[in-house]
Amino acid sequence: MIETYPFVLPGIPFDLNRLAPNLNPRSVRNHYYNIYGNYFKRLNEMISANENLYCLKDKTIKEILTVPWEIPTEHRTDVMHLAGGIYNHYVYFKCIGRTGDALPTAKVRCWLNEHFGSVENFKNTFLQAAKKVNGSGWVWLVKTHDGRAAIALSRNHETPLTHGVMPILCCDVWEHAYFCNFNTEREKYIRSFFGVVNWKAVEANLMG
Repeated sequence: MIETYPFVLPGIPFDLNRLAPNLNPRSVRNHYYNIYGNYFKRLNEMISANENLYCLKDKTIKEILTVPWEIPTEHRTDVMHLAGGIYNHYVYFKCIGRTGDALPTAKVRCWLNEHFGSVENFKNTFLQAAKKVNGSGWVWLVKTHDGRAAIALSRNHETPLTHGVMPILCCDVWEHAYFCNFNTEREKYIRSFFGVVNWKAVEANLMG
């Protein structure tokens, strides 16, 4: 996970060309460096410019998001938005760029079958949930306290971390993630997204 301040945008963790034809490599590159990267720039600038935020310098992004009460009240909303933008994109980009089988790994498939009945049922549930996000947000596959699989939605850059569940997979449904290639066809985008999921990374999140 991203280390402490100053927060540095990591390199793209996959070969962009592997995304075609499901996602446009050029659009994903722009999303990664210009949108995702901008959250790093803005959060670093905010902390640097405000001495009362220096207390965050020794915390990772994940730690900042899980202790919001330690963020000064006057900056809390902005910090949580920017840190959430970094964390959510981190999970999203970590879980795409498929390098192997288009099907979930055996462990992931068993877990999904247990809680959704089948992988296809999971995908359909995930898709239907994504269509319900009004405006900007995210759809998540999470693991609950008792190890169950569940679908969660978050608005803007809110994150399931603040609810104490473990993010396993997420899809960015802000329009910047898909409008250039899919216009307003969010369903088509979600179906294409499943064509590039890196199930080995999803398994790593599940086992972590």
